[in-house]
Amino acid sequence: MKLASVTVTYNSNPDSLFSNIDTYFDNVDLPIIWNNSPTLSFADAIIKKYPNTIILHDGQNHGLGEAYNEASRIAQQHGCTHIMTMDQDTEFDDFTKYRQWAETQDCNILHCKVNDYHTTDNETESMETWCQSTSIFPISMLQQIGPFRSDYFIGMVDAEIGLRAAQYGYSVIQYNHVNAKHNVTPPTTRILLGHSIPLHNYPPFRHYYESRNRILIAKEYPNEFPAPYIRSFISARLKLIIKITLFEKDAIKKISAIIRGTYNGLRCNTSPYKKDNPC
Repeated sequence: MKLASVTVTYNSNPDSLFSNIDTYFDNVDLPIIWNNSPTLSFADAIIKKYPNTIILHDGQNHGLGEAYNEASRIAQQHGCTHIMTMDQDTEFDDFTKYRQWAETQDCNILHCKVNDYHTTDNETESMETWCQSTSIFPISMLQQIGPFRSDYFIGMVDAEIGLRAAQYGYSVIQYNHVNAKHNVTPPTTRILLGHSIPLHNYPPFRHYYESRNRILIAKEYPNEFPAPYIRSFISARLKLIIKITLFEKDAIKKISAIIRGTYNGLRCNTSPYKKDNPC
């Protein structure tokens, strides 16, 4: 195995980023950073510490799918056989052990536990629900099944390629003897009628893609989703609109994004989120 990694960054804290990549960069053959932020302030420091790193940045936010595809193309050009996709907020407890296990595996999507501190006697298990961070993809598999969905932008990029891979006979195999920590910002809370209401305060573009892509994937893979799924999801979106109306800032923009994303999902319209439109 010759392993590349692609770490996608967006307005990252340099100290946190360094703390996280330090847990795996030394044991990756070709580390790649794809920066989706308007500016790039940490390039020199990374190259100084990890001189073989490739940093890609043009000041635009290209989402996840396009970043993964371009990094996979570069990895293949450098003779890599596998690519690992990483979020900027993820760190390993023992990446060396994870890689040693991965090198013994057949051609499947590989994954380790993330924020899962339950113990199990099973070394591995097949996964249906998983996240892209820490996932290792054989480049030969990507050549066979096709690239990541760049039109999904963010949200369900991992789920879609996992479902597509399954149609070709591949599985997602999780290694249970290594755990990664994904450092997510905890939601704020408000109290309503004695109940604690979690608020994630996501920006409008994230609400758009979450609303659109969950409906898109259910329509594209109807055998994998029960018939009431879309109806239940829309019901959940309506509850979210109420919560945003009551408690969050920029409610009109966020609600418009949810409505437009839901509408486009139902129409199988993959138009990207546009900041200038009403949502």
